Amino acid sequence: METAILDVPTGEISIRRESGMPRFRQGLPIDGLFSRVEDDIYSLYRTVDGLYFQHGKERIPIDEQTKTRFAVKESIHEFSIERDGEVRITVTYPKPSLVVDPSLDPTPFVSYEDFDFLHLVHRLANDPDRRERILSL
Repeated sequence: METAILDVPTGEISIRRESGMPRFRQGLPIDGLFSRVEDDIYSLYRTVDGLYFQHGKERIPIDEQTKTRFAVKESIHEFSIERDGEVRITVTYPKPSLVVDPSLDPTPFVSYEDFDFLHLVHRLANDPDRRERILSL
């Protein structure tokens, strides 16, 4: 399992890989998610101020004023975040590999957003109820 610590001001992320359950240092809150997309690391986390998406030093609030776009063009995915009329992040990346094809899974628990972090961020940004529930402190 991988765990990460994000330094919000600098955008630096330290990743640790451990076998089994991670041993967290006392006092460290578990309040975020991260993923590698191509060679970049993206994170989604909640503070007392709200939900944020971060890539490097680019930190964007995910709220009702944030617009995301997600498109699939053959085997390429495109994701962007717009805030205050300005596109802040655009990512074009190959379609992620699926561990389990959701259409073949007999349970209702597997979805494409389980394998595509930026798709998850897009879905959360556009669903006020989920946006408020995810990573609730």
